[in-house]
Amino acid sequence: MKTILIIEDDVLLRRSLLKILHAEGFELLEADNGQIGIEMIQNQQPDLVLCDLIMPDLDGYGVLEQLRSNPDTLSIPFICLTAQHERSNLRRVMELGADDYLTKPYSKSELLAAIQAQFNKQEQIQNPTSISESETLIQLVGNFNDESHINLSAQLNLQSKFKQIIRDIISPDQSVPVFILSLDRLERFQDYLGTNYGDILVQAVINRIHDEMQRAGFVVKLKSEKIALVLPPISDDHEIEEIAIKLLNCLSKPIKISDYKLLLGCCLGVSLYPQHDDDFDNLLIKANIALRQAQQQGTHSYFLYTNEIWAKIQDRFHLEIDLHHALEKEEFTIHYQPQLDLKTGKITGAEALFRWRHPQRGLVPPIECLSIAEENDLIVEIDEWMIRQVCQQLKQWQNQGFQISVAVNVSGVKFHQRNLGRYVMQVLKQTNLDPSCLELELTESVLVKNPERSVSILNELKNLGIGLSLDDFGTGYSSLSYLQKFPFDTLKLDRCFVQDVNHHIKNAAIVKATIVMAHSLEMRVIAEGVETKAEQEFLRDYGCDCLQGYWFSRPVEAQVFEQMLRANAQETTTKPLSTLEH
Repeated sequence: MKTILIIEDDVLLRRSLLKILHAEGFELLEADNGQIGIEMIQNQQPDLVLCDLIMPDLDGYGVLEQLRSNPDTLSIPFICLTAQHERSNLRRVMELGADDYLTKPYSKSELLAAIQAQFNKQEQIQNPTSISESETLIQLVGNFNDESHINLSAQLNLQSKFKQIIRDIISPDQSVPVFILSLDRLERFQDYLGTNYGDILVQAVINRIHDEMQRAGFVVKLKSEKIALVLPPISDDHEIEEIAIKLLNCLSKPIKISDYKLLLGCCLGVSLYPQHDDDFDNLLIKANIALRQAQQQGTHSYFLYTNEIWAKIQDRFHLEIDLHHALEKEEFTIHYQPQLDLKTGKITGAEALFRWRHPQRGLVPPIECLSIAEENDLIVEIDEWMIRQVCQQLKQWQNQGFQISVAVNVSGVKFHQRNLGRYVMQVLKQTNLDPSCLELELTESVLVKNPERSVSILNELKNLGIGLSLDDFGTGYSSLSYLQKFPFDTLKLDRCFVQDVNHHIKNAAIVKATIVMAHSLEMRVIAEGVETKAEQEFLRDYGCDCLQGYWFSRPVEAQVFEQMLRANAQETTTKPLSTLEH
């Protein structure tokens, strides 16, 4: 009798699954969170896992990644249950190693069919049929209607060939290269031409590789956009570069399919036996890791796996797990960087900056933790936490007689959610804060993805009475038509233009023109990253409204910022405040 583990935090959904599967005669295990699920998998080795994708603490992504990184649980079938329909999310779980996914709501028949398909595949693994040996140099496993069947059969066949190849190693200096190729535009062509053309295109790629390499080896289609290639032993690592360049060059030329000449984008990831691993499945995983590095470099790139990359991935994985718990453990904090009025020398506001004080690592660089948060729903929680905390803090300062505004950065994910205006209005009411004290800060890249919708959201926020700030002006699209459309109150000049503005003629011209333009549009200008007296004096002379930067103060904790407000109440200069900024 097969045993199925259900990992689902929703009690009603979990009970429904238990009822359906119990009636089908399965042995059942259940867990209400990812961490318990991991422990049950390791201890009881179920035959199949049904796992919800979005859960508090350890989510379905984390469960899947841990399963696929452990040799003991690597082959357990994993079906993801998700209410998310975005293709990028589904692609991510498949790349992490999920065997299938079901989008909620799904029917009983869909559930049982997905489960049976996985058990059928397991039966093939345990009782493989004989695969006839072909004399061709490079092989492609035949096409089937079920692509998961292709992937499974292809990988089994390639693993068998890999074992044959490593028997040909005659020197400890030799290594066997394992490549994974991505066909970056294949999905787009399939959407336009149909999946049959996609299969023909993959076969054409295989044939071209065969013609170009002119050496023994084996290649198979692993997934819809990926191909794996194993070559005979090489003696010199420099051959890797030669082979990679040769493959990229041959695939950079158009491929003629019917009446179409199609140009594919391609990247390569490479791992080596035995330097990087002696297990074939692990070599495929590491080649795939290398492929992701290559894709970050751009089309027609390749990357050779290194152990340092694996260490970074492991470190990032553990950081992501810790980040999931950081909010409930109250490890987040906010630092405030003062904004100084260049005419009066008074602190008129601040930018609120997210900080994570990790119990072991100390302050984690924001660029590290926020990039992780943006890959999942954590960024939304962080944005909402920031808005609420800043409003509460502003109300306290307001009660103490300080009339300042504070800008909070909002991510693209949160901005494009339909409830942003409603959430801000709710927090303002709960804290009884004057809306004019709160400013939301956005970058150009967030807005230009959907300009019409962005205008609608900005107007909704504007109607609440809060301020709107355009951050990092000049580093993105910088279209003047956007400034005309979007109802911003403040324009923030990026540090790249402010730095040494008193010495660089072109930067000076850009800064002066931007200040004049912004003022003509009734926007105030804040210069970011001001670090010298000369920069401050230039900006003041040419009418910049406010400065923000280390010349005045680095970002500081709320208590220190409050001290600065009290001291600044008696100050009229723009010199750095001595000890209070440290």
